[in-house]
Amino acid sequence: MLRLVPEAGHAVGVHLDRDAVRVVVVDLDGRVVGERRRAGVGLGAGADAVVEGVGVCCSS
Repeated sequence: MLRLVPEAGHAVGVHLDRDAVRVVVVDLDGRVVGERRRAGVGLGAGADAVVEGVGVCCSS
């Protein structure tokens, strides 16, 4: 039987809302191991601001 080792890797999800960006890191079981949210940067802010907002969430 095969199974994944949860700690062997991670996935990153980015949720863009109208007025916020949220970045979530999950293990291979789907458990959230890290989460950042930045208000004031969302779909209405334009592409450059959204990309910068995701970068800020990931780096801080």
